[in-house]
Amino acid sequence: ELISVYAGTIYYITGGVEKRVSLVTIHPAYGGNNNDIAILKLNSALEFNDVMNSIPLAKKNIPDGAQVIVSGWGHVSSTKASYVLQYDTEYSISHAQCLRRLDRLGSAMRCMRRPLGHGVCSGDSGGPAVHNGELIGVNSYVINDCGLGFPDVFTDVVATRGWIIKNMK
Repeated sequence: ELISVYAGTIYYITGGVEKRVSLVTIHPAYGGNNNDIAILKLNSALEFNDVMNSIPLAKKNIPDGAQVIVSGWGHVSSTKASYVLQYDTEYSISHAQCLRRLDRLGSAMRCMRRPLGHGVCSGDSGGPAVHNGELIGVNSYVINDCGLGFPDVFTDVVATRGWIIKNMK
């Protein structure tokens, strides 16, 4: 199956540049949404410019309550995905706090809390969680409908950083 990546656009599958993916490397310990991360090798390099650039991977955990920007093209209503990239603010919570709300939480997962009616939605999976210009998480899943008060769950970039760096070489 052919996979493409679109970069340098805020519109869903239009504008920017399209790059074919030549290799997908899934984390070997992926299971039950823990280590829910993969590396995509592109057929050719992206040319960075004022609208398209790399982002550093976070090296250390952020404090509880820290503001995090999340984004994606997920659902904006029960039946409609967004055509324009959506942004929202969430707040980091500790592993222990998140476990009080969820039945289980893997070691490579981290949670964000959001105000009611906000947060990531179905279709936002794979989207970034950014704190102070560093990637701290990759959206893994939402519980029930978006914006209903449960934490949003992300793959923890700090916990998986070593694997990411080793496998992107």
